[in-house]
Amino acid sequence: MPKNNRMTTGLLIEEKEVSQQDALLKTGALQNAIINSENFSSTATDENGVIQIFNIGAERMLGYAAADVTNKFTRTCGHTAGVPDNDRAASS
Repeated sequence: MPKNNRMTTGLLIEEKEVSQQDALLKTGALQNAIINSENFSSTATDENGVIQIFNIGAERMLGYAAADVTNKFTRTCGHTAGVPDNDRAASS
């Protein structure tokens, strides 16, 4: 392959990588904005049901601080949404 073609190919690959990095940064910024939104409740659990994401919207809607529920409580089927297992048992 001629030297000029290798340089052109290298530049195209570098340009594509920069474009992909920009897309990832924009996607990450959008995800971060959604997760940290005060206008929407956002919660997420890991594969074991342990709460990993509990944003400020969830705090306002459900009345719990993220620090009080993240990594400490699980959400299981049949429980009132947003009420950690310990509080649910105490209220029955």
